[in-house]
Amino acid sequence: MRDTIARPPVRREFVSANGKFEFTVSSVDNWKTFAAVGTLASRGAGEQHPLWQHPIANRQGPRRAMVSNEGAVVLVDDWLNTPSPQALTLINASGATVAIYSLDSLITALRVPRRSISEHAVIGIWLSREPEFTSDGQRMVFHTAGKLLTLDLASGRILASAS
Repeated sequence: MRDTIARPPVRREFVSANGKFEFTVSSVDNWKTFAAVGTLASRGAGEQHPLWQHPIANRQGPRRAMVSNEGAVVLVDDWLNTPSPQALTLINASGATVAIYSLDSLITALRVPRRSISEHAVIGIWLSREPEFTSDGQRMVFHTAGKLLTLDLASGRILASAS
């Protein structure tokens, strides 16, 4: 018997809460390679207008993607549940990569032992629950290792605090 890993859909869409932005992850070769392309479009009046499109580093695309009401895109992990050099990526509405954090850099910022991450992980290899935008939409909060990791969507800085 041969182990196989489920491939992601060839195209996945993620829409902002206000419906104004749609981020799409797609494969150009039906996942024959791990290469993924990300596209952000604005939506309105039944039409979509592409804002940017470019390759993204996550292997077979991200495991999770969220889009803010201002068009910032947050990518979490690679499709495969393995420690990733791009565990957390922030791309602004213009398509510029603002920040990339590896799993190791997140562990360093959290100041917790590596085993604490896996002990608390329920979603993927480091999240305790689904990420969420703050009420003002300016930051994203990640629950992990009994702490909160906050990503500022303007600067890309992360801050760890007690949960």
